[in-house]
Amino acid sequence: MKKLIVLLCLFQLVLLVGCFDDAIKEAVRQLDNLEQTFNNKSGDLTTELENWRKQLPDEVHALIDDDVQKLATNIIGSTGAETRCTVDFLRDRFKQSIKNIERRLLKQPIVYEKPCFCTVDQPALNPNDELKTIETIKLYGYDFNNLDPSKKPMQAVLVGDGGISKPIDEKFIGRTTNYAMVIDVADILPDIASNKYNKIKFLWNGDSKGMSEILILKWLPENLITSFQPRSFSWFPPHTGGDGDLDTKQGNWANGQIEIQFRVQENMLQARLFYDVMEFGGDNTRFGVNGNGEASAWGPWNTLYTNDDPHYDLIGYSPSAPDRYHFSVFDQGAKDYFQAGSSVLKFVAYVDQKGDDVGYCHVDVLFNPMDAILKRKQPK
Repeated sequence: MKKLIVLLCLFQLVLLVGCFDDAIKEAVRQLDNLEQTFNNKSGDLTTELENWRKQLPDEVHALIDDDVQKLATNIIGSTGAETRCTVDFLRDRFKQSIKNIERRLLKQPIVYEKPCFCTVDQPALNPNDELKTIETIKLYGYDFNNLDPSKKPMQAVLVGDGGISKPIDEKFIGRTTNYAMVIDVADILPDIASNKYNKIKFLWNGDSKGMSEILILKWLPENLITSFQPRSFSWFPPHTGGDGDLDTKQGNWANGQIEIQFRVQENMLQARLFYDVMEFGGDNTRFGVNGNGEASAWGPWNTLYTNDDPHYDLIGYSPSAPDRYHFSVFDQGAKDYFQAGSSVLKFVAYVDQKGDDVGYCHVDVLFNPMDAILKRKQPK
């Protein structure tokens, strides 16, 4: 009796194994039919696959449904407009995927297909462009999620002359789908702009042969000229001698000197005025220079221009020559002194008025349009 039970169990096991083998054979046959459908190169790929799936026997459906679902997902993405892959290429890739499903069923070695690029939104990186335009590189193609025989994903590497190279860290690479990949360029911009590397290459199983690449252009430290109109400002020098009344009548007069200085300080263009006026023929009233020298005749620094662009440094200005003017005054009232071919349009000197000149004696400066010279910063 026991022998009969054992024999029946063995017979059932053989039937089960035979049924499983039959299911595998049927699955392989159905996959061959799908491959032949793709060979015909007619119709929409997604529709072809879905029609084929509906006709699968239940036992075959159970065996390969996960793999076929993955293939369906890849079709939906890869036939999208963003990949720009040719239909012929996609059909070939799908047929290769079908073959791998067969190999997996038959316990044969899987063939690892290289990822393939169909389009790149930035085939060349220009570090001289506005930084917001090169924050990322978006790549579209097929098999981006595939692992090579060593179980590693496709690698991206910066390469330069003389064999130098630097892998791009995986944390800067996003494989969003099987058919889309993004590289975060913003975080590797110092390397991109270092002029040490001229390409981004992609490695599969440690080899770049047959793989796509992205060109890196040289960073150029070019200058930018921007025009601006400086605001006028005034300087009231201190009263340093005499009674404070600059008398320009009855044979008296006043001699004066005006000067302006410019400087570039912490991305700002600044200017200050020198004003010194002295009476002759009277009690030698003076505004500006005192007994300790000329320091008292210089006014504070005034900001004419501020560079707010974080990608540039302010390195100069034009016209850049200092302006200086000497004059003599023989009557009361404001005097205009025009400066030809200069950053200064004119100085307006206030020397003598009726009565005390303390609080009146000063100089205004009015400017012509000027140019600020900016130099592009190298990204760090």
